[in-house]
Amino acid sequence: TTRAEDVDDIKLVVGVYLEALSEYPADVVRHVLTTHAKMSKWWPSWQELAERLDLHTERRRRLSEILEAKP
Repeated sequence: TTRAEDVDDIKLVVGVYLEALSEYPADVVRHVLTTHAKMSKWWPSWQELAERLDLHTERRRRLSEILEAKP
């Protein structure tokens, strides 16, 4: 492949990731993306990111439920 095709492929992948990431709270996305480099030197698969995003989002949801249940 040519360099231009490689760049187009990267843009496509980044676009797909951005669309999927937009469904999560911004601060959770920022945290997961900035800390991933400490866990792996490779570009993360969507599965790796989704697992961590879901974990942090679920923690937030549970905390919110606890706080809302307080009288």
